[in-house]
Amino acid sequence: MTDLSSASFKRILPAWLSRPSLGVVTLTVVCALFVATIDSYAFWNHLFQVVDASTLRHVAFLFTVFVVLVAWLTLFFSVFGIKYLFKPVLIVMLVTASMAGYFMSQNGVVIDSVMIRNMAETNYNEASELLTAKSALYFLATGLLPALFVAAVRIKYRPFFREVLVRGATMLMASVLLVGGLLAFYKDFSFIGREHSDLRFYINPTYPIHSVVKYVVNRTRSTGLVSVGTDARKSASSAADGRSTLVVVVVGETARASAFSLNGYGRLTNPELSKERVINFRNVSSCGTSTAISVPCMFSKFGRDGFNGDAEHYENLLDVLAHAGVNVLWRDNNAGCKGVCARVASEQVSDNVNPVLCHAGECYDEELLTGLQEYLDNIKGDTVVVLHQMGSHGPSYYLRHPASYTRFQPECAIANVEECSSEMLVNAYDNTIAYTDHFLAEVIHLLKRNSAAFDTAMVYVSDHGESLGEHGVYLHGLPYAFAPDEQKKVPMVLWMSDELTKVSSIDGDCLAQNRDTAYSHDNLFHSLLGVMAVETVAYRAERDLFSTCRTG
Repeated sequence: MTDLSSASFKRILPAWLSRPSLGVVTLTVVCALFVATIDSYAFWNHLFQVVDASTLRHVAFLFTVFVVLVAWLTLFFSVFGIKYLFKPVLIVMLVTASMAGYFMSQNGVVIDSVMIRNMAETNYNEASELLTAKSALYFLATGLLPALFVAAVRIKYRPFFREVLVRGATMLMASVLLVGGLLAFYKDFSFIGREHSDLRFYINPTYPIHSVVKYVVNRTRSTGLVSVGTDARKSASSAADGRSTLVVVVVGETARASAFSLNGYGRLTNPELSKERVINFRNVSSCGTSTAISVPCMFSKFGRDGFNGDAEHYENLLDVLAHAGVNVLWRDNNAGCKGVCARVASEQVSDNVNPVLCHAGECYDEELLTGLQEYLDNIKGDTVVVLHQMGSHGPSYYLRHPASYTRFQPECAIANVEECSSEMLVNAYDNTIAYTDHFLAEVIHLLKRNSAAFDTAMVYVSDHGESLGEHGVYLHGLPYAFAPDEQKKVPMVLWMSDELTKVSSIDGDCLAQNRDTAYSHDNLFHSLLGVMAVETVAYRAERDLFSTCRTG
């Protein structure tokens, strides 16, 4: 029998079974080319929408963009070309690029610091809806397999000084290609950068990594709390009828104004609210395009223009109400209050075990009302209750409503919403709006039942809207500057009892006449202080939507 030595055995192995060997420069360029093509679909898709490829000059420009992108990625990857660091970094880059590439290309989202925050603060149920068979196959093909290749490859390192020389020459060449390409088509790059600056959000994986770093830096800043409205007190003229005020604030989730029949939508999505004496505001803008931004912002004194990472370290509307002696309760059926309820009483109902309203680790929004009457029976004084809905949270819209509210059929019953027809997707979404309509009507009925003990009101406003495939965009979370109205225009509905309208000297007809006035989340802080008759230096009458309709 022939004795095969180890060396002989390796020589007769098929080439594809042997462990590949590559130099640092070669592996860097290969990874840069892979990311610039396979993982950059969203970038190229958006670029081709703004660059006409029918002329030879524009074809040359697009080729130059490719060269510049590869050169940039080569430079970026080369920075980490240190032994024992290079492989782990490349693996992280490839995995990150794969995940970001999928969600940017399939859902039209942008992986900015806000989206990173959304991901960090979401719960398991919400996150699991995005982990589908399609996303798993995509990640396997474009993330895991390339990462395994990098892990398996044997990197050939030259002697130290020669390695430094070769790598330096590579980085210099990449820099020359990068700068040369930019200069060769300076006018084109300048125009794209000025008129279509959003393209930078799709540069993968450097912008997602930049977003992660920005999020981490913001979270590690000082978290000292700044007091707001510590001078708050009830107005001397409040409760003229000797009764307490009860206001329920319903924070909607992912409801877009255009889906409300109260706003003129062709489908009857608000059959129950249309029977109530509500005031529907038809021109309301959100503070952000995600829950993580909009919820803290709408309860902040700063408003959208002044809201930033530092603003979250200030007390909010609920704290000011508490300073004035108002009872405050936050009930949540979503992924938490985003810090807003940190210093007031709060309850998470999504974990409740209710065989009628809860299933598979989450509950329908009516669970927010379970036990609420008992709470009201045991309190005294002015009270604000905030109900944070699961609402129309996607992509699994079909899970947000009971079967009895599948009114528009057939509905999309999968999480891969981009694979459903437009009709099925809209049906599923509209069913969630119809269920929200029912939920809000139930809130009003609850308030009516408590009219003997309280002067009551309900304020409903959604945190942001939703894209349903318009222009190839799904879900929400696009940067506000170029997000479509579907993500920024939200419904807002007010119901007030006759008793509260009278004691607050508010002209209901005047409010109804203002239904087309441009309002926003900025109005919530000051309007709620106004209707609760709370006086504080933090209050601004010009942002109180009730102020122009007071008769006394």
